[in-house]
Amino acid sequence: MNLLQEFKSYLAKQSGKSTVKNYLADIRYFIRWFKEQFNKPFLPSLVTPQILDLFKKEGSNDLSTRSIERHLSSLRKFFNFLKLEGYISQSPFEQKTLSSEALAKED
Repeated sequence: MNLLQEFKSYLAKQSGKSTVKNYLADIRYFIRWFKEQFNKPFLPSLVTPQILDLFKKEGSNDLSTRSIERHLSSLRKFFNFLKLEGYISQSPFEQKTLSSEALAKED
């Protein structure tokens, strides 16, 4: 299972070459960061909203705010693809939204 190759094929149907190239570069950057940060292989099911927050915080050391936002947008698209294809049951971006909504209800 090569998720990046599948994601590339998925994107190619709807985006131009440079867009696909940028999405893949952003995803590869995150996967490298994940492996280095947690010293374990990347599995999409292990990514949580907290990990995304940590990436956003630590990424700002190496990337501009605009680049971080682009990376997060690429990740959002990637995790949406993984959900659509049945690799994960829920995107960590959705989990974050649901958690915020649950807290709002408690208040």
